[in-house]
Amino acid sequence: MRAGPALVVVVLAFAFTLGFYQLGRAYFHPKQGLDFTPEWIAARMLVEHGDLRFYEYDVVKDYGRQYGLHGPAGPDDPVVNFAYPPWLPPAYVPIARLPWNLARKLWFLLSAVATFGAAALAAAALAPRPDERGSYALGGVAAACFFFPVSYGLMAGQANDLPLLGIAASLYLLRSGRPFAAGLVLAPAGLWKIFTAAPALCLVARREWRALAGLAVGCAALVLASLPFVGVQTWIDWVHYIREHNQLAAAALRNHSIAGNVWLLFQSRANEIAAPLVNAPDLVPWITRGLAALCTVVMLGALVPSARRDDPRYALQFGLPLVLGVLLVAKGWEHYGIFLLPAFYAAFEVAQNLPLQRGRIAALVVLGAAFSVWAFAFQFKAEYLALASGWKVLLLPMKMYASMALLGLGAWLAYASRPAVAEPPRP
Repeated sequence: MRAGPALVVVVLAFAFTLGFYQLGRAYFHPKQGLDFTPEWIAARMLVEHGDLRFYEYDVVKDYGRQYGLHGPAGPDDPVVNFAYPPWLPPAYVPIARLPWNLARKLWFLLSAVATFGAAALAAAALAPRPDERGSYALGGVAAACFFFPVSYGLMAGQANDLPLLGIAASLYLLRSGRPFAAGLVLAPAGLWKIFTAAPALCLVARREWRALAGLAVGCAALVLASLPFVGVQTWIDWVHYIREHNQLAAAALRNHSIAGNVWLLFQSRANEIAAPLVNAPDLVPWITRGLAALCTVVMLGALVPSARRDDPRYALQFGLPLVLGVLLVAKGWEHYGIFLLPAFYAAFEVAQNLPLQRGRIAALVVLGAAFSVWAFAFQFKAEYLALASGWKVLLLPMKMYASMALLGLGAWLAYASRPAVAEPPRP
C-alpha cells in the first residue's frame, strides 16, 4: 500500500473512532436533551391541552414543572424557553406523544442521522463527477466527526441537524439542476432558525428565480398548514416574542456572535464571566455595528463573481451567507458552528484547486486553522475560564475570529479562483 492511501485509512479510522466516542459522550452526558424540552412541552401543550401560549415563558416553565422537567443548571432550574415559529409544535407532536426519556433518545438518533447525512450530502454536492460522490461524502462525514459543534449540539438536544440537512439537500439539488425542489427543501430550514435562510442571498445574487419560488411556496405551505392548529394570533405572538428574545442581555462564554463577543470584551454590565479588556459600554453598539457592516460587505463582495452551478465557487457562495448569519445573530451559540460546515467544505474544494501554489498553501493553512479552532478549542468550560482575566480575554472570541477568517478567505477565494476566460451563460 502506498503512503498516500495508507495515510487516508489512518485518518479515517481516527476520525470515525473519535466521532463514535463523541457520540457516546453526548448521549450519556447528564444534560443530554435538555434543549429539546421546550419543543416537547410545546407539542404537549398543543395536543393535550389545546394551549397555544408557547411564548409565555412562565406558562412553559409551569408545564415543565408539571412534567417533572428542568433546565441545564439542575432540578431547581426551569426549562428553557420556546422560541421557534408556530408551525413546529404541530410538527413535534408525533415524537412528543412518547414519554420524555424515550422521546429525547429518539430525537438524539434522528439528529445524529440528519447531521451525518447532511455532512455527506454537502460534501457529495462538491464532487466534480458522479463517480466521486462517494469519496467526497466519506470525507465530509469524517470532517464532521472532528467538529465539536456536532457533538455539542447533539448533547444539548438542539434542533440544528434537520435544518442543516435541508440546507445540504438544497445545495445538492441546485448542483443537480433541480432549483425549484432546492427551494422547497430549504424552506423548513429557513423557517426553523431564521438565520438559516441566509443562502437565499446567494439565490438572489445568482438570479435563481425558480429556487426562490420554491422557497416562497415551501414557506407559505408551512404557514398555511399550521393555521388550523395554531391560528394567526400565535404567529403574531411569535413575531413579537422573537424581537425580545433576540435582545442581548448578558455576556455568555459560548456565544460566538459579534455582538456577544464585543459585549464580553468591552462591557462590564451583566458580565459575570470576566473583567472586560476595556470597559467602554458606549462604544459597544458602534463596534458591533462596525464589525457587522464589515462582515456584511465582505460577504456581499464574495457573491459578486459569477459562478455556474457546477463551479465549486457556487457552493462557496451558497455557504458563506450562513457564516455571516452565525456572526450576526445576537446569540450565536457554539452549536451554531455546525452551519459553517458547507462553507468549510466548499472553501477546501476551491482552495485545493487554486492555480498558484503559494496562494493554495496559504489558503489551506488559514482554512485548517479556522476549522481546527471550531473543531477542537474550548470544549470544556474550564478552558474558557482559564482565559477570563487580563489580556487573555482577547482569546475568548477565538471562534468568532475563526468565523471571520473563513468569511474573508471565502471572499478572497471567490475572486482568486475565477477562470481566466469568461464563462458561458448558465443554462
